[in-house]
Amino acid sequence: MNPTESFCRGREVALVTGVFDIFHVGHLELLRKAHELCSNIVVGLNSDAATSVLKGRSRPINYYENRRDVMEAIRYVDHVFEIDHIRVDKAIRMVKPKFWVKGGDYSLSTLDQDEVRAAKDVGAEIVIVPMVHGFSSTVLLQKLL
Repeated sequence: MNPTESFCRGREVALVTGVFDIFHVGHLELLRKAHELCSNIVVGLNSDAATSVLKGRSRPINYYENRRDVMEAIRYVDHVFEIDHIRVDKAIRMVKPKFWVKGGDYSLSTLDQDEVRAAKDVGAEIVIVPMVHGFSSTVLLQKLL
C-alpha cells in the first residue's frame, strides 16, 4: 500500500488535483473551499512531465518538489502526492474521495469523462469552485512576459 492509500484509508477526504505551478490567491481559495467541505484535504499534483504535456513545453515554471513543498506548507492541506499522468481517474479510484474539487476553469461538461466516471464509481461528489477573477498561472505568466 502506498502512503497516499494509507493516509486516506478510513477517512473522509476531499481530493484536489492540478498543476499549481505558480501558487496564487485563486489556488488558496480553491483549497479553502475544499476545506469547508471536508477537514482532510489530499492534493494530487501533476508531475513535471504531465505538466509539460498539459501546459506546454515551457512549463512547469516550478518543479514538482518546489510545488509540493509550497502545497505542504498550506494549512488546509493534509497530504500531497504526485500524479504522473495527464488524467486523474486512477488517482480518484485510489483515493476514493468524498469530494473531488476542481477550479472554475472547468465545468462538468469540460472535465475528462473518464475522470467523471471514476468519481461517480467511487461515490465522489464533483465540486467546481468558481475562479477568482484575474488569477490563473497562465494569466500571471502572460503579464510577466
